[in-house]
Order: sequence, then structure tokens, then C-alpha cells
Amino acid sequence: MKLSVIIPCYKDDPTQAIDSIKAQLYYDPRDVEILLCMDDPERDVLTYPDVVTLQAETNTGAGLARQRGLDAARGEYVTFLDADDIWYNLLGYSLFLRDVYWQGGNIIDIAKFGILEQMPNGGFSVTTGDSTWCFGKIFRRAFLRSNEIQFRSDLRVHEDSYFVRLAEMCNPQVLNHGDMVYLWRANPQSTVRDDGGSYWQREFPQYISVLRMLRDERRRRGLAYDAVGDLAYIYAMVARMDDACRDKCIDAIKAANQNWGATALKTQELYARVREAEGNHNTPHLAPRMTLQDFLEELKK
Repeated sequence: MKLSVIIPCYKDDPTQAIDSIKAQLYYDPRDVEILLCMDDPERDVLTYPDVVTLQAETNTGAGLARQRGLDAARGEYVTFLDADDIWYNLLGYSLFLRDVYWQGGNIIDIAKFGILEQMPNGGFSVTTGDSTWCFGKIFRRAFLRSNEIQFRSDLRVHEDSYFVRLAEMCNPQVLNHGDMVYLWRANPQSTVRDDGGSYWQREFPQYISVLRMLRDERRRRGLAYDAVGDLAYIYAMVARMDDACRDKCIDAIKAANQNWGATALKTQELYARVREAEGNHNTPHLAPRMTLQDFLEELKK
């Protein structure tokens, strides 16, 4: 089995997501398995030809729904596709075969394909090389297993950020593929769309907790911790928030660890890393409302 496609499904209709995989050039059910991981125990079980349906006993959230798929997967590689999205590029599977699967001695652990994000206003945004979302990527299953990379049971939001960043810190062989394959469709009922776009502000304190979890995991595994990079990214996000959300995030930073930025505060590298972080595609396209110096002063209080 070459590829396992894991589709977590709660309320959405996954038909188009499934069809977009079956429509792929060279798709063969002997080489590609589709795992539909239902996360609503009260919903009737959905069945499709050549699809394995895994029904949940309780609602656990997308992360653990994906993990159930990972535990059942047989493919050498796995990828995640949300039930309301599609692989819009019909060459996506053939690109995987050519540039990932058939690489011989050059084993690829993570392949990042381009993501086309449909915006609520009807426009589109292109993302490449992302380190936040688990979709739009293909992972070598043996790499995930040998490095004990799993979705956490205690994360309902930012669970994919934890998963991807944990994978990236385990020294993978990464392919940043320039071709667009994944379409993240605008869904006003989805977790990140249902509050008028303020999700990134409201849930960022939880993301700071995720960074703390990753920091602790790095220490457990004996890996170096990049305090400067984390603090630079936190500032790039927090500086663009409304006052109330910004204050909650600063409190979350202090709660995570009073000395979080002790190393970063003493180095000029922070300023350069902030500029790098502000060029990150995940940073909102808004002007900062707080200077870096004021941000650092708040952390010292």
C-alpha cells in the first residue's frame, strides 16, 4: 500500500473529498486506501466503495480522529484531508509517486505541497512550505512511528500545529514541493471561520501552550530549544491583536514560563528573527499595534 488518505469527519459531507482522491490520475484502490474517521457517534455511519469507515464511540475532536486513522493506516505514506476540502489538482497523486515515493535512496520523510486557501470574500491565498497545518503534506509513516509522533489527546485546537512541529524537530528529510494540490475551501461553519475571522486572536493563548509543550518535548528528547524563534513569532502575532486579546496572550506567556524569553531578551538576533517571522505567511497582514520594545517591557512586569 503506497498511500493512506485520512479524512476526519464530524458534520460535513465528505463525498467531494473522497471523490477528489478517487479522481486522481493513477488512483488504484490496491495502492491507495481512504480512511474516513467519523467523529460523531450519533451520526449514521457513512459508507462508500473502497473506503474504510472508522466510527467513533465518543466525539474526540479532529486530532484524535486523525490519530485513529494513523493507527489503522497501512500505507507507506499518509496524508490528511479535511472532509470539507479537496485535492483539486488531479495530478497530485502522480506528483507524489514521481517526486516522493519513487525517490529510491533519497527517502522523503515529509513532503509539503502548495495549499490554495479559498477566502470568505471569494478570493484565494497561496501557501507553500507551511509548518502549521497537517493537511497539504504527506508523511512517511515509518518516520512518524519511529519518532513517536502522534496527535495529543489534550488538544482540541492547534493539534495539527503540535503534530507538524513535532515532526519537523525530529530531523526529517523534507521536500518543499512547489505544485498546488490541496484546496482549503471556505466553510463559514468550520472551527477557524465561525467567529468572523477572530479565531487566530481568540485561540492564540492556547497556541502559546502548544509552544510550551513542544519546548518540554524538545528537552525530554535532548534537542535544542529555539527560544528566540518562538518569541519572535509570538511577538509578530500578538503585536497585531486587539488590546484585550493581546493582554490575554501576554498573561499566557508569563504563565507558560516566567523565564521564557530570558535568552531571547539578551540578543540582537531577536530583532532579525522578528523580521523573518513577520514575513511568515501565517502572520496577519496587519500593521503592528505594539512595538517590540514595549512587548519586551510587558514581559518583564
